[in-house]
Amino acid sequence: MEAFGVPTPRMDWESSNLPDAWRRFKQHAELMFTGPLKNKSEEEQCSFLLLWIGDKGQDRRRSGESFEHFVTELKFLVKDCGYANSEEMVRDHIVFATNLPRVREKSLSQGPELTLDKAINITRSHELSQVQLKAMASDSHEVHAVHRKTGRPGAVNMPADNMKAPKRPTKPVVHVGDITTS
Repeated sequence: MEAFGVPTPRMDWESSNLPDAWRRFKQHAELMFTGPLKNKSEEEQCSFLLLWIGDKGQDRRRSGESFEHFVTELKFLVKDCGYANSEEMVRDHIVFATNLPRVREKSLSQGPELTLDKAINITRSHELSQVQLKAMASDSHEVHAVHRKTGRPGAVNMPADNMKAPKRPTKPVVHVGDITTS
């Protein structure tokens, strides 16, 4: 398959040297995104990348698998493969293998400043906010009525019987001219 007269990047998952194959793939993809595909939206660029990386590269987090477990497994896999920059590989896999478009978009918007820690924090924050939204949605939608005590407008409500009113000063205040004494 060619795009704009240039062969498209393909990741060689069968290579005997996966780190080198990944570097070549990444370099070719970056050239495509800064060249013929530079005017494409991030969403379109992600679609191209997912097509180029193939089925094997699209391994995604299993349903119900915790993010922490997913990242730990990734780190072990990358370490076993002997990649020179294992953090970069884990970071890239988090970004491109996620099935959360908002996480991918926010991660990609970081550009070259995206680190593994930032990618992890972006995903954790998103998942935490999703849990909070679900909790809020499942909460009761009851609205309790607010009752106003009857009485004259502006009147101060007296404390309940079990509460005592604040003590008043025992000494009378005497005003003499402009001087106040107590």
